[in-house]
Amino acid sequence: MIIAHGNRAGALTASNRLPPVIAVAHSRFFKKRDHFAAVIALSEARAKELGMPYIIPNMVHMPNEPRTSNREPRVIGTMGRFSPEKGFDLLLDALAIVRDRGLAFRTVIGGNGALETELKAQASRLRLDITWPGWITDKTAFYDSIDIFCMPSRTESFPITLLEAMAHAKPIVVTDCGGPSAMIAHGKTGLLIAIDVASIADALATILADPHTSLGSAARAEAQARYALPVVAKKLNAIVNLAAQ
Repeated sequence: MIIAHGNRAGALTASNRLPPVIAVAHSRFFKKRDHFAAVIALSEARAKELGMPYIIPNMVHMPNEPRTSNREPRVIGTMGRFSPEKGFDLLLDALAIVRDRGLAFRTVIGGNGALETELKAQASRLRLDITWPGWITDKTAFYDSIDIFCMPSRTESFPITLLEAMAHAKPIVVTDCGGPSAMIAHGKTGLLIAIDVASIADALATILADPHTSLGSAARAEAQARYALPVVAKKLNAIVNLAAQ
């Protein structure tokens, strides 16, 4: 049996000479194909859209217990493609509001993409001091270097970076943009907020004002219980066996 992730892999498996194919629908652009023996969705909402019964979330490698940081000022971090759906322009406007409230912080934004020049120009206009390390290859080092993770996206399916931030016990601010609503319990494992500048600013200010928040440790416990590799592997094994029958 073959497990195919995404449209390109699904198209490459369209051959009668291949074993049965299970497709994983990990984005809103997924295309169902007649030769798929089964389709796995990442969330219940996506499963309903596809009319498929199989649901397996993304999984994450659990790092060693993160060290408690006493950095001052605290570091707000995020990463991803510099594209409109990621909402980094919203984050920059929110950071300016937080700064104008007199709260101290530093910011690291990792990634690259078509909007890089535009985002850096926006940060300059807002007089924000941002570190831009480029595309992140050492994710453990990145998460160790930040104290708060913010995902200001306009739309997401089931983001790996959010799972990684949870696994690294980071207090999380994330917009209610699709997949994250099934991953984060507002006020318990993170702050799940509206997709607007004011809400992002308020949430960041709330966490900055509470350096001893338990959101990070609760997020890590949730990641361990629901998304750790051994947990999800058992679910995948069961579905593969069912689809093979």
